[in-house]
Amino acid sequence: MGVDTKILPALEPGETYTDQDFLLVQTSTGSDGQTTADIERMFTMKREDDEERWGFKTVTSMMKMSRDEAMILAQAYAESHDIPVIYEQHD
Repeated sequence: MGVDTKILPALEPGETYTDQDFLLVQTSTGSDGQTTADIERMFTMKREDDEERWGFKTVTSMMKMSRDEAMILAQAYAESHDIPVIYEQHD
C-alpha cells in the first residue's frame, strides 16, 4: 500500500531539507511564455565509510510542460515509488 504524499513549498536558499526521500519540482516560465519543468528525486544514502550523503535522480530536465502537468507527473511518480514528500517551486 502506498504512502500519502505531502506537497509543500520548496525551501528558501540557506534552509536545509531534512526528509530522507523526496521530489523537488521546479517550474519556470521563460520570456517566451513557455513553461519548463525539472523534477529530481533527492534521497540520502550511506557510503562505504557509513557516512550519509545526498543522492539524486533526474526525472525530467527542462521538459516543456505546464506547472499543473509537472505536478501531475510528480504525484504519479511519487505514488509509484512510495515517495512521501514533493517540494514545489515556481519561478
